[in-house]
Amino acid sequence: MVIGDFNNDDQTDFIFPCKFTENIEIMLLLNNGNSTFQNSIIFLLSNSEQIQSIHIVDFNNDHRSDISVIHGNEMNKKLTILLNNGNKTFHNSTTFLLEKFYRIHDVHLADFNNDNQYDILLTRRIIPKENLVVLLGNNKGRFQEQIMVSSTIFSFLMGRTKVHDFNNDDILDIVLDFEADKNIGIMWGLGNGSFSTEFLLFKKESITFLQNLAVTDVNNDDYLDIIVYEKDSKHIYVLFGNINGTFQIRKSLFTIIMFSYYTFQVIGDFDNDNRSDIVFIYNDFEYIECTIYYYHNNKFTKYEKISIENIGYINSVTVHDLNNDNYLDLIFDMQDQNIYVLFGYGNKQFYFKPIYWNKFPTNRKWMIITDFNDDKYDDIIVDVNSQTIDVLLSEREFLIN
Repeated sequence: MVIGDFNNDDQTDFIFPCKFTENIEIMLLLNNGNSTFQNSIIFLLSNSEQIQSIHIVDFNNDHRSDISVIHGNEMNKKLTILLNNGNKTFHNSTTFLLEKFYRIHDVHLADFNNDNQYDILLTRRIIPKENLVVLLGNNKGRFQEQIMVSSTIFSFLMGRTKVHDFNNDDILDIVLDFEADKNIGIMWGLGNGSFSTEFLLFKKESITFLQNLAVTDVNNDDYLDIIVYEKDSKHIYVLFGNINGTFQIRKSLFTIIMFSYYTFQVIGDFDNDNRSDIVFIYNDFEYIECTIYYYHNNKFTKYEKISIENIGYINSVTVHDLNNDNYLDLIFDMQDQNIYVLFGYGNKQFYFKPIYWNKFPTNRKWMIITDFNDDKYDDIIVDVNSQTIDVLLSEREFLIN
């Protein structure tokens, strides 16, 4: 599910795929601004297909939100572009067959050749094949026919990828997590939609298994830093970026957990000092532990752990100011579909509160936080099943005095 303003009325609308017996319908729900919605079907797929990704951008620069959908089965993917007509309808501008590029892993939409048009980066986890492809956009919701605009054959199996400008040259670069092969790589953008060969940041023998890749400017020096968790040593590594796109010798933070069942790592400024803090979350069946590493005076300081008992396993963790007090909170979407929040006070203290109980637990795929009814308080929307969603409107009970 994705959100956007599809009719330029300054209301948050959303796109929601509904699965029925014969078809998958992609629904457009237009926000009326009074907690009600208008719905219409904008795209129809067969039930044998699966939707891998939906993205919202303006492909043809007409100031309307368009939609990209990657769909199909594992070995036969398609890219469909739906252009916004401006009258609450869409038309299919193109369907691009991705038959030469199966097992797609990550999808990024950005301008990789600096022509002010959206391009699409696709990655996949299979070796020794081309693992990275850029489709260059042409301002009409179409893409160049040459699918392998930029391709690289890796000797490593790729994990997650993130797109940023690491060396401040106004050209997008790619950081790659070779999670099973014990390294992080960077590919520098060349400005024409292609990239350099990967530059590895770790000596291979020094680490074992990486996960939870994150990118942020920790020390507020305008250079992006890389944060990653190494599972076996239970260390968080921070690589501080330099002016020329290189990185300083990594700093390590020991997480002091007995064994890693579920771990999460999120980033945010929890004490409003304009520095990014690192939250490491450990989850087993009996409890959740949260440790926040605050960055001050060129070093990290760890404060007392926050422990929460007997609430189950985490599905996802979101950083957001849910109660409009200008302090970041931690929202836990649990695998049993309940939602809990650690409300931040801004002084390194938090208050724990359950905010949503689902009487009929299902396999929830997403949770989105935004203001749906223009009351200046953020609401929550969750999927209940393949045909139902819940919109949870804030009753301002989250305010903490």
